[in-house]
Order: sequence, then C-alpha cells, then structure tokens
Amino acid sequence: MRDFDVVIIGAGLAGLECARLLARGGVKILLADIKNDLTKGIHTTGIFVRKTFEDFDFPAGTLGKPVRDVTLYSPSLRPLRLKSKFDEFRVGKMGPLYETYLREAMSEGAEFSSGTRYVSALPGSDEKTETIVTLERGGKPFQIRTKVLVGADGARSRVARDLRLDENREVIVGYEEVYRGVPMESEPRLHCFLDNKLAPGYLAWVTNDGEEVHIGVGGYPEKFNPRAALVEFLRLESSVQGLARLTTQPVTIHDVDIPAGVKVMMLYASGNRDEREYGPDAEQLDITREVKRHLAFSSGAHFCIGSHFARLQARVAFEELLARQPRIGVDRAAGRRLHSSFTRGWLSLPATGVEPRPI
Repeated sequence: MRDFDVVIIGAGLAGLECARLLARGGVKILLADIKNDLTKGIHTTGIFVRKTFEDFDFPAGTLGKPVRDVTLYSPSLRPLRLKSKFDEFRVGKMGPLYETYLREAMSEGAEFSSGTRYVSALPGSDEKTETIVTLERGGKPFQIRTKVLVGADGARSRVARDLRLDENREVIVGYEEVYRGVPMESEPRLHCFLDNKLAPGYLAWVTNDGEEVHIGVGGYPEKFNPRAALVEFLRLESSVQGLARLTTQPVTIHDVDIPAGVKVMMLYASGNRDEREYGPDAEQLDITREVKRHLAFSSGAHFCIGSHFARLQARVAFEELLARQPRIGVDRAAGRRLHSSFTRGWLSLPATGVEPRPI
C-alpha cells in the first residue's frame, strides 16, 4: 500500500490550486479525479470577480479581456447600466487554466491519477493514525494511506460525507453554454437578470469578453419542478412531430372546408408552438411554464395509450440516472440529430462526466 502526505479528491479549481501550492512546499501529493481529460465537461461558469484575479496568480493567457460594463435587468426586464473604473470581471479559459495548473502541480512533484473514482475513506482512530482511502481505476479497486484527505469533489462531496463533516444542504442548479465568433457589443459587458424568487444573486447571465459569449441560467432546485419541466420538454421535443389522418366526414376548421375522404396532416409540432395557447414565447423552452395541455401524445380517440407509462419511464430513468451519475452531461456539439419528416430525436448524443461503476 502506497503512502502519501495528502490525497486530494477532485481536480477542479480548488483541488488543482491546493495540489499546486502544497507540492511547492515539498508535500507528497496524490491528486485523483474521475475524468480522464480535465478540459471536458467543466462544471463552472469561469466568470471571475475582481477579488479573485487580484488575489490569485492566474497563468498568462488563461483570462479573457477585463469587463467593466454591467447591465442589470429586473424581473420585468427593466435595464440598469453600470460602469466601473476597475476591471470587475474576467472570463477564464477553463480548459487551458486546468491544464496549466495540473502541469505546474506535477512539475513540483504532485502525482495525478486520472479516470479514478473515489470509493470510501476509513479515518484513523486518532490524529496520529493515517486514513485508508479506497479508490477505483479501470474497474479495479485499490487502497492508499494518507495523513490528510482533502475533499475537493464538488458541492455534494462524498469525502465530506464519509468523514462526517458538514454537508451542503442548499444548492443552486444551473446550465451554461459557451459560444465563439458571436458578434455582440464592441466593449466587453456582463448582463445579469435578477429574480430573487427563482435564484439568489442573479437568475441568468450573458457575458461577452470580445472572444467568447457565455450564456447561463441558475436557480433554486425547488423552483424548477422536474415533472413540469418534463412536460415542457415533451411539448417542444415531441418524438412524433406529425401524422396523417383521413377525414370520415366534411369538417370546417378556422373557416377552411375539408371534405370527407381526404388525407390531412396533423402537425403536432406546430400545435405545440401555438402562440394562442402558450403565449408569444411559445417557441422558447421555459421549464417554469404551466402547460395545461399539449399534443405530444396526440388527443381524442387517437390519444397515446402508453402516455402514462412513457411519463413514468422518463421520470424513473432521469431519477435513477442522476442518482448514479450526478455529474453526467451531454456533448451537444458531437450529437447527431435524426432527420425525418415526422419524428424528432437523436441518432447519437455522447455523454460526459460519467463515472465508471461496477456492474
């Protein structure tokens, strides 16, 4: 069994900085992370405030242009423009930043174990007894000893749980997309949308530093009802986009006469985006929207007999998947859409952040 002075679980910003500073002092470090590539599936916005980039030494080329201009938006979208004489925000290039920090830590002697899952920790009986840490790599568990165990494995740290430390019980859930080559204002600016009913601080943000545009949302988990959100996804992402029907008798719809015996295309996708039913933003995904009815399962005599089973499957699948893989994400850029005249879906949608688990 190998021995270390400090074992750090999680190679995010906190874990990397901890490993880098301790390694400089000659401490024997093992840094372990579930990812094989730290630049993939990054779970942070990368928007740094002035205090951060003033107090910490960021490697050259890992921060975007300074942002001094901010626009705040009230819940009614009333804007308030602010300008500071200081550099208030900078957007980090998180991939290069992680790579640089890891390279510096390893150059100082830290050891990095990628693709390694934390399993458990058995603390010593007193301060002089070392902790036994069980890890798993490539499906094979192994144990190490350490004087100090650091849990840098996220807001819901499994290390903290095993060491019986305080745990975070209030969290914010969020999502962000990053775009390059999107023309915006000439000066870098941060747009913040405020609504304290849905989120502390700000609910959504758009920032442009002249190189990248970050667009994100975040809020209280209890404000985003998973079942209501699922209905909204069903409305916009219905598997069946339309089917043909044969009229059995003459019918008039919106002043249009349709005789008996003709084929009519029922465009469920169009109906699910009807502004008369869902408002002027019917084309937009709004997981807080109250959807009273939709056509994802058709309607009337042709209503999908398996709709309740489909909802149950979707809910159970997401609950079980997120319970087993809390860091899972998707690589939309690498996904391939199914091109069809009447169905909507994906031919492939690669997953990210998946932790290897024994079967």
